[in-house]
Amino acid sequence: MVRQELVRLLNGYIHASALLDGIDQYVVPPALGNRAGALGSLVLAEHIYRNPSARIGAPLAGESAWR
Repeated sequence: MVRQELVRLLNGYIHASALLDGIDQYVVPPALGNRAGALGSLVLAEHIYRNPSARIGAPLAGESAWR
């Protein structure tokens, strides 16, 4: 249902094969399962703790860009 709704909401706006032909591989459940939210927030908290001047949305410590 999520994949179908994404395609519906995009309404042809984006013409990328990852969305048009590979939606099942593009929109996937989180690899961490039910722990994704809690562990993700801990990673963000650690990032801010180690980099107090960091902006939200900046790459994580030691990374040059988002993966």
